[in-house]
Amino acid sequence: MKKILLVLSIIGILNSCSEDKDANFVIKGKVEGMRKGMVYLKNEVNGNLETIDSLFLKGTEEFEFSGNINSPEVYFLSTSRRNSSELPVFVEKNEITIDADVKDLLTANVTGSENQELLDQFNKIIGRFNNRKNELYVKGLQANNKKHFVTLKTLSGQYQKNELKKTRYILNFAVSNGKFDIAPYIALNYLSSSDVTVLDTINKSMSAEVKDGKYGKELNGLVTQLKATTVGHKLPEIIQPDTTGTDIKLENKKGFLLLTFWGSFDQNSRISNTLSKTLNDKYSDDDLRIISVSLDSKENEWVESVKEDNLPWEQVSDLKSYNNEAVKKLAIRVIPETVLVDENGIIVGRNMIRKDLVNLIDAFIKNKEITEDKEINENKGSK
Repeated sequence: MKKILLVLSIIGILNSCSEDKDANFVIKGKVEGMRKGMVYLKNEVNGNLETIDSLFLKGTEEFEFSGNINSPEVYFLSTSRRNSSELPVFVEKNEITIDADVKDLLTANVTGSENQELLDQFNKIIGRFNNRKNELYVKGLQANNKKHFVTLKTLSGQYQKNELKKTRYILNFAVSNGKFDIAPYIALNYLSSSDVTVLDTINKSMSAEVKDGKYGKELNGLVTQLKATTVGHKLPEIIQPDTTGTDIKLENKKGFLLLTFWGSFDQNSRISNTLSKTLNDKYSDDDLRIISVSLDSKENEWVESVKEDNLPWEQVSDLKSYNNEAVKKLAIRVIPETVLVDENGIIVGRNMIRKDLVNLIDAFIKNKEITEDKEINENKGSK
């Protein structure tokens, strides 16, 4: 779609709409309560929302955008109102109508798109799972603060069960709607990249037309890359500059290598640094080498967050955000994420929980000590 730049005259007629004579889609409607201000049409580019069209409203609540797409795709509608929400709209080669309220765009009624209808159904159910997740999380914090550990264990089990049910729902919904572009879209946006079996199941369920669409191609590429970097495969060669600009090869020197993917802009990533700290304190450099790969794009924000979080282990980034070479080679889509590599350069875990990760490293250390003791005894015996 061509980017349309509106030049507004202070004394001219401040009401117009974007036009594209060769357009294969039209988005029209109204934003109730907004008689003056900007309406923006945005698209996701490399993980960031960028404005591709805009319209100044004065004396009217109605708007219209038009353009071209090769396959169904999610766009976002927002306004210049402070704290405006970003309304996701599944655009198809059709006329899409939006009836929104400026106070809360997310309550808008969107018609003219089959994928949008399915997305609304999906979000309604997912909302229930997320509400339950938040409820259990709060109760868990309360139980932990009161040292009610039996209750905390029960809540933890309920939390895991809820997350498992949610994943199953996402899988079933996507597979059942394999002839719609929403199938690969929700797979890409609602499932962890470590769920390669689940993602591949959805990938195989898509119709030929959907496979040839924007999200179908993206999902197929992700699955292909994940299969090449899943557990049991060798870590690809990756080199990234550290905070001083020195190139660092992401590889084992001794023992295990833990790659952590994060970003200064992501709160969950900042919290995950706490786990890495406990591991860094627990193990020697000979047993575990930690390298954190940042998805930041601004060097000052990245370096400053490293200082703020007091991260003493190696920090690298090519400052290309989600286009980071390491991110692409390891098919990272959600942060924080971790990749554990053994002493032979083989990937042995992705997104492992702390308990499993620690058990694996401890078993390695114990086995190493047994081997070293055996070699010492054999050397003594030979003398």
